[in-house]
Amino acid sequence: MKRTKLEKTDQLCQLIYKRLFFCHVCQGPNLPYLHQGSFVSITFAPLGGATPDSHNYAILWHEAIAGRLGSEISSAFVIFLKTIEAPVHVVLWCDNCSVQNKNWYLFIALFQAVQTMKFKSVTLKYLITGHTFMSGNSVHAQIEKRMKRTKSVFCFNNFVDCVDQSGMNTTPVTMSVSDFVQYTKRPKSTNYSGHPIADMAVVCFIKNDNHLHYKLRHSDLSFIATNFIKRKWKPTNKFPIQSTARGENSSKK
Repeated sequence: MKRTKLEKTDQLCQLIYKRLFFCHVCQGPNLPYLHQGSFVSITFAPLGGATPDSHNYAILWHEAIAGRLGSEISSAFVIFLKTIEAPVHVVLWCDNCSVQNKNWYLFIALFQAVQTMKFKSVTLKYLITGHTFMSGNSVHAQIEKRMKRTKSVFCFNNFVDCVDQSGMNTTPVTMSVSDFVQYTKRPKSTNYSGHPIADMAVVCFIKNDNHLHYKLRHSDLSFIATNFIKRKWKPTNKFPIQSTARGENSSKK
C-alpha cells in the first residue's frame, strides 16, 4: 500500500439514496388489485437542492425486470453516470450501507466506468453511521405525496408519471432489461493488501490507474492506494448483460 495526494479539482457533489415503493398492481383501473408490487427508485439528489441546471435523477425499475442485488444496484449507478452532463470529476455522498453502496460489485462497476467513459475520477464518500437526513429523503417524500394524490397507481408507468410530476426539477430515468449488467466481484488478486471495505470512509477511482484509492477517515489528508485488480484484466472486458426479465414472484400472484 502507498499513500498518495490527489489533484484538487472542482467536483460535482451528489447524494444518493435508495427507496422501495409499494403499490397495488392490477390489469386495469377498474379491477381489484392482483398483488402488491414493488418499484425501486435510486435517487441522485444534488447537494443544496435541485435547480433548473442541476436536477434530481430517479433511476427506476420494477421487480419484474430485475432484483435489488449488488449487480443491479451497480448498474443503476452506471446509468446515472451515462445520463448526466458530467464534469471531469464526480463525487457521490452515500449512505454507509455495505450491502447497497459499499461492495466489490459497485467498485468494479465504477472502476470500469471511469476507465471507459469521459470522467477522470469518481469518488464515493460515505456518511457517518446514524446520520439523520439525506437530500434524497425530501425527494422521496414528494413522490409519496404525489402517489397519494394520484390514488390510481396501478402499474409501473403510473409510478413513473408520479415521479415525473413530483417536482419541477426531478427527472425519472427508467431502466430496461438490457441496462442491467451482471457485474461480478473484484477479480481476485493474490497481492491485495488493503483494509476491509467496511472500514473505508472515502473511495476513489481514477482514470488510467488500476489502484483502489481510499481513506479510513474523512479528515485524512492523503489516500491509501492498493492493488485492486489483476494486471492482465482490462477495463474493456465486457460483463454479461441481462437478457431476459426477472419475472414476478409467483407467490405474489
